[in-house]
Parts: sequence; structure tokens; C-alpha cells
Amino acid sequence: MMQRVNHLPLASHHSHVMSSLDPAHHRQDWFSCIKNVLLKSEPQNIAARSMCFQSILNESIAHLNTQLGIAPLSKHEYYKCEINPQRHLKFLIDWPGLRISNSPQTKREYEKKAKNWLNGRRAPNYAKTLFPWFVEEAEHFCEKTATKLFARNAEQRRVYYQVLIHKVLAQLLGASVSLNEQAKKAPFFCKNSIERKGKLKEILQSYAMDHQYAQGFPSCFEEGVDYFDKKSNRFFAEYRQKFICGGGGGGGSMQSTGGGRVVHGELLETLPALARPRPTSMPPEPMIKTDVFNGKREHSHDVVAEQDASTMSDPISFYGGLGVGVSGESNTSSGASLKHESHHS
Repeated sequence: MMQRVNHLPLASHHSHVMSSLDPAHHRQDWFSCIKNVLLKSEPQNIAARSMCFQSILNESIAHLNTQLGIAPLSKHEYYKCEINPQRHLKFLIDWPGLRISNSPQTKREYEKKAKNWLNGRRAPNYAKTLFPWFVEEAEHFCEKTATKLFARNAEQRRVYYQVLIHKVLAQLLGASVSLNEQAKKAPFFCKNSIERKGKLKEILQSYAMDHQYAQGFPSCFEEGVDYFDKKSNRFFAEYRQKFICGGGGGGGSMQSTGGGRVVHGELLETLPALARPRPTSMPPEPMIKTDVFNGKREHSHDVVAEQDASTMSDPISFYGGLGVGVSGESNTSSGASLKHESHHS
């Protein structure tokens, strides 16, 4: 008598083999693995930016104080950047994975598409949270430094603050930073975060209310660097005229350059007080602490040597020594270029 052949195990085995070959069977595993990789690498990128920011802020203050003959800050007074990356990565933490319509067939393809997605979402999201946070940090520390140096002279405090904050903005727009797994340096601010509408662009525009095309400012990195450098130099000339050449008592014949930052419709002229409240609703999380004196710097500056009295007669070249080009490299010819451009402004 012939035995009955049971084909079910063969069918089950065939189904198992097919499912193991089906990319959809592995996509969830790919997603979990690659998302964990991104959640480890992106905080490192934020830390690299914070290191660059810390260097720019401390070096800008040190350079300005040297040029003005002001005693340098003590080591414990230097700015130290303490940032919570998780506050700026909600878009990545909540990412549900690639859409089914964009389904890759291999893990390598999934990783490539996931990184492309992150590259596309980084600029609009950082323009809302991370980059404004850096500007706010710069504002508060510049104000703190100005108040410490000139606690009894509101006008001197105001002008010093304006020189410093505009120079820092120029440096940030011109800086570049080495990021994780990238051979080339990337701009400190993502290109699309300054060219498209968003919170960062609005903040930069609030410092450029006297710009001819304020609503479109800045159209590119170069325009922002050039504008803020020139504005810082004008405030520097005002400071020298009032408090160095004019006797230091707030006298002198030069009128205020104006053009301070507009906050809530008021021009910050008498005091560099900041009106934007600091966010307090986020829960505390472990901080990434960076110290410019202990870590590798992601950019370089050439600090100009002390110049003689004949050089000091030209305030633009006198303060033009601290310059970072769009590539992030030291720009030793910035003083000359600013001097040339000033004839046309």
C-alpha cells in the first residue's frame, strides 16, 4: 500500500526561505540598527559644533580686549559650552523610519537613504532649536562680559557689547567644523538654515534692520560675514572715539552708529539687555561639557599682533585682524579687504 506524502512541511519550509529572502522581513531590524547608529553619531556632531562655538566666543573676547587694552579674562571666566543634544534631536528620536514607498532592498541601501533623510532634515530642525540656542548663548555671555567690565558705565557697556556680538555673528557665519564621518568640513550653520525662512534667519535679520534688503538677509554666508564684520568695525570706531580718543568718559564728537538689535519693537541702545526668555520647560538630562583649553579646536584664527599708533589711527584695519572666511580658515587679509570695501559703503 502506498504511503501518503505530506507536502505541508515542504510548503512551510519554502515559505520560510522566501520570507528570509524578502527585504521587508529585515527592514525593522535595519531600521532599529541604523537609527541607533544615528542617535550616537549626531550628538557627536552637536558636540563638535559646540566646541567650535566655544572657541569662537572666547577668542573673539580675548582679541577684542587685547585691541582695547583691557585685561584678559581669568581662566575660570572663560565660556564653557554645556549643551544637551537630546533637546535638539526630537526629530530624530521620533523618526519612524523610511516610508514603504521608499523601501530599500539591502541594509546598506537603507543606511544610505537614512543618512540622506537626516541630511535633509538637519537644517530646518536645527534652525528652530540648536542654532538659535547658540546665538542666545552668545548674547547672554557677551552681555555678562560687558556688564562685568563696565558695570558703572552703561554707554561703554552698550558699545562694547555691540562690537562683540556683531563680530561673533560674523565668525559663526564664516566658520566651518569637522563633523563625524565627513572628510570635508561643514559650515557651522547649515546652508539652508540661513537661506530659507526660519527662526535663525529671523534672529539674524533682527540684527540687520538697517540693511537695504533686510527681509531677504542673509542671502548667503558671504553677505552675512561682510555685513556683520563692517558693523562690528563701525561700533569699534565708535568705542575708540568715545572711550579712548575722547577721554573715556562717554564723550567725543562721534554720534552713535545705531543699528542695535530690535527686540519686541524696541531698539537696544541704552543697554544690551536681552528680551528672549530662556527655555525652562525641558527636563534636565546629562550634559556634554566641552572646554576650549582641553579639547582640539575645530577651526583656527590668526590673532594679530599689537600694532603701533599709526595703525591704530585706522579703526577698520586695527580691528580687522580676527577674521574667518567661509571655509573656516584664518583670513589674514580681512583687514585689507574691509578697508577697500569701506570706500564703497
